[in-house]
Amino acid sequence: MSFARDDVPDLTRMVDMMRKETGQAAPGAFSIVSALSTALFTLLLRAHLEQQPSTTDVLALLAHPRLGASVIAMLERPAERWTIETLAQQSAMSRATYMRTFSALTEDSPMTLLTRIRMQLAGTLLTRTSKSIAEIADDVGYQSESAFSKKFKDTYGVGPGGFRQARGS
Repeated sequence: MSFARDDVPDLTRMVDMMRKETGQAAPGAFSIVSALSTALFTLLLRAHLEQQPSTTDVLALLAHPRLGASVIAMLERPAERWTIETLAQQSAMSRATYMRTFSALTEDSPMTLLTRIRMQLAGTLLTRTSKSIAEIADDVGYQSESAFSKKFKDTYGVGPGGFRQARGS
């Protein structure tokens, strides 16, 4: 991901502030770092979405007063056996209302978003850990390594092993 020249100083200052607060461990440091982390994440997500438009407006889903709960639940627990019904429950909605509201904000379905979250997490785990492909499949909600590998290849154009090897992990 690249940023416009005007963005870098702001992001650099924000990261520097986070380092300073973490290093000093002064009263309230945790709250400051937490708030700055949220702001930094939002800025990075915004920059990413501007560069790689998606049919899923993740920020709109996260900002929605009820749908946000289900998106956060998917992000926090991607391995859970999510269904439309359980996601609707997370948002305190009926299944029909959940789907109607979700569809009003994005062209993708909740299951498509969940798959995207799982595949992005899998890519990160493949490059940053030495976990086996079977362990990663389980971590992201696949009971079958072969089903995971097929979906991963459909998403990235290469299987998990080739993906890891290409990134030097």
